[in-house]
Amino acid sequence: MARRFSNLITGENPNPMYGGSRNGVSIDRIVIHHNATTNKDVAMSTWYTSSGNWTSAHYEVTPTEIIGCVEETYAAYHCGGTGGSDVPKMSNPNERSIGIENGSYDGITDKLFDIIHHKGAFYYGN
Repeated sequence: MARRFSNLITGENPNPMYGGSRNGVSIDRIVIHHNATTNKDVAMSTWYTSSGNWTSAHYEVTPTEIIGCVEETYAAYHCGGTGGSDVPKMSNPNERSIGIENGSYDGITDKLFDIIHHKGAFYYGN
């Protein structure tokens, strides 16, 4: 069975990454984060199930690539709110959102807006 990603992707990362059930929660948000590195491979390797980090994202975006990581049918662990001292600011943050990571590259904004426009979402930010 084919993996489910936006048709905008330029590739897929085949490595197993953390993801879970959306528990019937509808997607109503897109969350954009930046990696602590501009090396996409280093960033994505922290999401592998073998890393033990319990973090992930649906997409990694560079100026020339949109890489599918965790299928949109699953929740990726990019929003925190997992319990303990990490109290969520909204209910079900990971289940209700698509997580997009980027390395804060020059010129990345246009690529991110392509994804947001494709999803029919609105982004208000600075």
